[in-house]
Amino acid sequence: MSVGVGRRCVRTRRRRPRRFETTETRAGMSAPAVAAYRALLRARARAFAGDERALAASLVEIRARFEESRDVDATVATKKIAEAREAEEFIRLHVVQAVREGDEGSFKMTVDTVHQDVTIGKADEDGGGGCGSKAT
Repeated sequence: MSVGVGRRCVRTRRRRPRRFETTETRAGMSAPAVAAYRALLRARARAFAGDERALAASLVEIRARFEESRDVDATVATKKIAEAREAEEFIRLHVVQAVREGDEGSFKMTVDTVHQDVTIGKADEDGGGGCGSKAT
């Protein structure tokens, strides 16, 4: 918007509200909750890229978890946000998508550099179960 002052034109700017001026956003979620939600969505998109069924199912699950926690008090919300951050880190660091090759049950897996230094112990080392273990 321009305002004429004599010969000189002074341009006035309307102040646009900042994105996260308050702790509440338009949808009613706090800024940390929105950040955790978006981080989870990014992690799921990267982990399940190309798998439409996994992308859709993970979106439904993430959305449901955030919706059920919408009206909790501040201490519970802080715990839920920490859980969301932990879930995001787990998905980002420990979930790898494999693609079936042929009918023999063999799979092909592309490992990103982020996953190359991750080691996973045998399921029987800690006495717990795991994929294909006999533990109950």
